[in-house]
Amino acid sequence: MNRTPGAKNVNLPPLEHLRVFEAAARLGNFTAAALELNLTQATVSQRIKILEEHLGTQLFERQPRGVTLTLAAEAFVPHVRSSFSALSRAAIDVFGSDRRRVAIAAPGSAILLWIIPRLDLVNRNFPNTTIRFVTVYRDADYETALADFDVRFGYGGWPGRVCKQLFPETLAPVASPELARYWPNWREAPFISLAGPRKGWHEWAVETGSEPPSGTEIKFDSFLQVRDAALRGLGVMLGSLALLEDDLRAGRLLRLNGPALSMRQAHWLTWAANDLSQRQIAAFCSALMADEPQKRQSDTNALETSPRQT
Repeated sequence: MNRTPGAKNVNLPPLEHLRVFEAAARLGNFTAAALELNLTQATVSQRIKILEEHLGTQLFERQPRGVTLTLAAEAFVPHVRSSFSALSRAAIDVFGSDRRRVAIAAPGSAILLWIIPRLDLVNRNFPNTTIRFVTVYRDADYETALADFDVRFGYGGWPGRVCKQLFPETLAPVASPELARYWPNWREAPFISLAGPRKGWHEWAVETGSEPPSGTEIKFDSFLQVRDAALRGLGVMLGSLALLEDDLRAGRLLRLNGPALSMRQAHWLTWAANDLSQRQIAAFCSALMADEPQKRQSDTNALETSPRQT
């Protein structure tokens, strides 16, 4: 093919080179892109260099601790991502919507206490499918998980994502039966706190107009650790009634006589717009949505203990 001397090559760049460019742009690091794509760092650098030569422009500013996009690359990134999204949608439309792999990124507490109890229904909705779970510890982990569905805690409305609330978040004092028997006035018992985005005992006391617990405080940075300590009778926890529904129904934990606090924050099932078929979305949502009988059953396990005398 003849070209005008000095003209740029405007043919479509190799798809693999564009995939490397998108990963490096998103992660801001060639080494991280290599790990994600199962390539060597040298291969990533080489493909970026070839792509730059192909486009006739520099895409990255190389720095000691990573790379930054040039102005031309910043303008190019949205087009590359939208093209990959269009290819994904076309594959679903043309070749069918039955994926053989579905990835779910979620906090450990949501996986263990909400998804696993409903996993049988998830399996029925996704037969002959590998379902991969990625445990999320920080918000930044969602970006590297590259999951089909995320379960996120917050107010909803994440940019570029469709959100559907899994269940209302309601907090109330709960404890093991052994602790409730040993401490008739549970407010004097040791209490367990959770560091993080959920509201704690102080907010619960202020917003419900209740007296806070006065015993020894035990603090963890994981909801699962708080739950385990409560199951062992080590203290009273401010528990999510939805996440603890199985424990409450089985009597492993008992709801105490303190008021419940309804939160604006909640757990949300989220996914990238246009990345999944409507059938997949409907099937997954139906498996993970809370059902009224379970919530009513959890509400029957309240234990009325003696209030503190003031």
